Amino acid sequence: MFVLLEWEAVESEIGPSIEQKVPSITMKKLLEQNGFHPKLVHLNQSIYAIIAKNIKF
Repeated sequence: MFVLLEWEAVESEIGPSIEQKVPSITMKKLLEQNGFHPKLVHLNQSIYAIIAKNIKF
């Protein structure tokens, strides 16, 4: 199990440029496609967390 923190792909005054941010739905789908069971939590408008567990273990 792991926790991933990432910037949501929205314009904001802080963080990387929008081109460098990964949308939460894209990250969730990538994890699902690679054998993880992700739970998405939006911490605020700009930051999300995903708690993911490997389905195989």
